[in-house]
Order: sequence, then C-alpha cells, then structure tokens
Amino acid sequence: MKILLNEKHDMIRYGFLQLLNDLFPVEYILEAEDLNKTKALLESYLFDYLLLNSESFARHETAELIRMARSRNEKVKVVLIKSKGRQADPSFLERYGINGVIGRDEPIEDLMNAFQEIDRGQIRYSFVSIRKNGEGKGDNVLLSSLLTQRENEVFKHLVRGYSVLESARELGVSSKTIENHRHNLRSKLNVSSHRELIKAAEETGYIRFKD
Repeated sequence: MKILLNEKHDMIRYGFLQLLNDLFPVEYILEAEDLNKTKALLESYLFDYLLLNSESFARHETAELIRMARSRNEKVKVVLIKSKGRQADPSFLERYGINGVIGRDEPIEDLMNAFQEIDRGQIRYSFVSIRKNGEGKGDNVLLSSLLTQRENEVFKHLVRGYSVLESARELGVSSKTIENHRHNLRSKLNVSSHRELIKAAEETGYIRFKD
C-alpha cells in the first residue's frame, strides 16, 4: 500500500504513521507538511491513499490535490483529517467522492475501525453519528414512523456509506430488496443525492454532527 500523509503537526503525523503501519501492508508512506510538498509528491509518486489535513488549505486547494491524486490513480482513497468540532461540507464530500472523514482526536479504536471500513470500500464520516430512535429532535420520531423498520436499517447504512451488497449481506436479504428499500425511502424523504440524504437526516434529528 502506498500512502501520502499530509499533516502539519509532527506528533499527530507520527501517530498516524504508527497506526497505518500496524493496520496495512505498507509499501511506503510519504509525509508532507504543506501544500507545495504535497503537490510535489503527487507529481512524482503513485498513491493508494491520500490523507489530507484539509484545514490547512483553501477548499479549491484541497480539490486540486484530489484531482492530482486521481489523475495518477483514479481509485485512490481520499481521507480528510479534521479537528474536534470542525465539520465537513456534505456537498464537497459528495462532489469529490471523499472516502472518509476522521478526527485527529478520535480514540485509537475508532480510528482503526474507520480505516478498516474505508479499506473495505465503505464511506466513513466520523463527524456524523446516528441517533437512537426518539433521541434528539422531535422530527426523528416522525421519521421513524414514516419509514418501516427495514427502511430505517437501510437508511442507517446509506448514511454510513454502505454499498447495496454490504447492506444485503448484513441484513440477510437480496440486493434487489435493498435497492427497492432505497428507492422507497428516497421517495418518502424526497431526496435524490447523498448530500440531500445527509441534510434530511440532520434536519430530522436522525443524525447529529459530533462536537
């Protein structure tokens, strides 16, 4: 596995280095602390993972780095590193196909799970957590009554980025059944994109952004 890690803080960068080496068969991890070095490495090397502390860059700079990485490897997985309390724009995540958003303050077990999920092809946004039915805003109760129990389960998977096949395996049903449930719940929520889905989930209190 070939990884580019952009993180300006030495200790945090070292922690990610140790974690990634423990989790994956790493061929190399190259480090960058600023925009110019990150660009230089992207121009010279091929990567399977691009880990970016996007808080160091303007949005258009982050987008440029992602485009550079995918021009060399269209399947590169992009993971954004955020500080506690900092949120990511769902529209940006959808537009640029961000595979994961992780917090530098997360417990090591959560980070391990996040990277393992991302490596399996799931989308993992750590700034979002699922509320239990009845918690939070009152609309969440209405949403729970609007969706069937199975649609609620499929909805949780959609928010977390599960594929149709992954949902089918976990719920013990066919892929066709999952596709039908997805179609029905999108119709009920009147959404057509992942960004709209996240927005609807937040507005109804079904999910919350972590502090």
